[in-house]
Amino acid sequence: MTSGFGVVRYNASLDLALDELAELDRRAARMALGEASTWANQTLAHARQVQDMIRLARVMAASARARDECRGAHYKPEFDLPLPSAREADSPDWEHYRERWRAGNERWLKTSVAEHTAEGPHIEFEPVDLSVLAPDQPRDYR
Repeated sequence: MTSGFGVVRYNASLDLALDELAELDRRAARMALGEASTWANQTLAHARQVQDMIRLARVMAASARARDECRGAHYKPEFDLPLPSAREADSPDWEHYRERWRAGNERWLKTSVAEHTAEGPHIEFEPVDLSVLAPDQPRDYR
């Protein structure tokens, strides 16, 4: 998980992580338990926890892979939208930046929703409720 995707994410690394997680999921399904007790079987409990962690990791990786954006926890350098060098908010560079920012919001200002399927996680996106305070301008922390 740490090497496949962390704070900085690349689609190629996410693809590799998804392949490795799918293989781990297949192997975990065939996991042999060294304990046969029917009562308080700690090995069985641990095996179930490992399987659940693998499935959660697949959801996280698939959600990250589905987003080609650069904001918050989805920092993908290849989709970075750098601030314009001009400081004037009415410059043509800023207007172009704002247009790209708005387009990014229309596409990616959504919540990821995952469903577990036999083939792996199925990811969909739902709009975020912006009725209280909708972002209308990009932030500039310079």
